[in-house]
Amino acid sequence: SKAVKKALHDRAAGDRQKPASPASTTTPERTIVEFCCGDDSRMGQERFLDGNCTVRRLTIKNDLRTKSGPQAALKAVEGPRCLLWASIPCIGGTQSQRINVTRPGGKARLRRHRKAFHEIWTNFEIVAERVHSLGGRIAIEWPTSCDYWRLGIVRRFVARFSLQEAKCNGCA
Repeated sequence: SKAVKKALHDRAAGDRQKPASPASTTTPERTIVEFCCGDDSRMGQERFLDGNCTVRRLTIKNDLRTKSGPQAALKAVEGPRCLLWASIPCIGGTQSQRINVTRPGGKARLRRHRKAFHEIWTNFEIVAERVHSLGGRIAIEWPTSCDYWRLGIVRRFVARFSLQEAKCNGCA
């Protein structure tokens, strides 16, 4: 529900605030790095921000699937009190894929989606490790029903970093 998503977001990120202007001498108190988000994600919209928080978006332009992809992310997470917010596309793990896989070309599309997920996930783990070493926090945004939650690599990651579950229905 929207209320659960908002509570999760507010709890993880604290009060969202606007980035300090370049002329400001105030150092932001915290940093949110949106890993694999859209250009227009709500979390980074200026209307939700003020000078105590910097939001850095890592979008398709950063191509987080490549070996060089994590470089921008590793720089971004160096900010104070960092929250790494994973918005990795869940399309290969959605319930609709169970139907789409039976359609012409469905299996090939699903393989492409899952291959992209694994490429992104590999780089996300590198960045998450750095965030954790700096004392930051990690959150993953997927619907409760996403098949990716059941993958061994994701389950081990959740256990390794002691992530806590918050139910979310639909996209945040």
